[in-house]
Amino acid sequence: MAKPSLLLTFIGVGVHAAFYGPTFHWGPSLSDDIDPSAREVIQRANRDPTLTRSVPLRPFERYWGFLAEDSVLRGAEWTWRINISSIEAPDADGDGNAIADPHVTSVTYDFSWPANGNISTALDGASGPLCLITLPDAVDLPVAATNGYAEDNGDSTSCEPILGRECVAALLAQVPRPRGTNCMFPTRTPWSSVPECRDSLGASLHFGQSFMDWQLGSNASDDRDGGPQWLSGQAFYSNVSGPLDGGDSRLYNFVANRVHMMMMSVELPAGVEGQTVGGPELLCMRVNATELPEVDTDRDGVAFTYETVLESKGAQIPLPGYYRSSCLWLALCSAVVIFLIV
Repeated sequence: MAKPSLLLTFIGVGVHAAFYGPTFHWGPSLSDDIDPSAREVIQRANRDPTLTRSVPLRPFERYWGFLAEDSVLRGAEWTWRINISSIEAPDADGDGNAIADPHVTSVTYDFSWPANGNISTALDGASGPLCLITLPDAVDLPVAATNGYAEDNGDSTSCEPILGRECVAALLAQVPRPRGTNCMFPTRTPWSSVPECRDSLGASLHFGQSFMDWQLGSNASDDRDGGPQWLSGQAFYSNVSGPLDGGDSRLYNFVANRVHMMMMSVELPAGVEGQTVGGPELLCMRVNATELPEVDTDRDGVAFTYETVLESKGAQIPLPGYYRSSCLWLALCSAVVIFLIV
């Protein structure tokens, strides 16, 4: 008897479509929303990312003089790394849409530090929350601001070349030191409404903004009570897109070239018993720090990063919850072919 063909063996057999995204997650693991099979694919890709940048970080340096003599934080150099991957996802759930050669784009942030132990140990045993805010992919900046972070200063986490000294100082001044278990977030005024930031973050008002925070208390940084540990080199933030056509790399190019901005704040034990110091710190990075040309496709007078990294299909990068009215009709958006990933 002839053996059944391979095609026939799959007739009537359901093929499970795996959920990859869109989803984001704070913590030393991927979102629980991601299916186990997809989780393994993403984790494997993040170990060998398509694009990565690591920059040195001297965390909370302005408070080092107030720390104890045996402080492990004083003089420490951490590393902030961002990994960006374009991942083949043939089993991705397209939510009913037929997608040719489906891929997802993954972004992860991680810290590495020289001290032994978890992040609480690396912060001199701080027992309160480590507070974090990041700007999501939907928040874009004018190219004039984005280009402030280039290859010649791409070994720094400073936001001043992008936002200006006055803007950075104004943002930091809004956030008091954490108290007890309270991060003292959100800020009193949206960042885009701060007068000193009108030419950078203020330019993004037309699509709004979104902030996220995650508290890292003692249970989340130490497993004495059965909580998860946050160890050096572990990703603490992940953002995975929904499936896109493999030939459409606009979203990947955008997250590779945009400014990634994050504020962190902590209350540290001081050298004098019973006293604490600390407060906010603002970090910025571009993974691909190539200087971008200013391309104002909709001719509104401001060239944004997402406009510049358009590819040849004449459509803009989809930003969650925001589309410029002039580009709802794709034929009205001019096409620019730029290959920026090197």
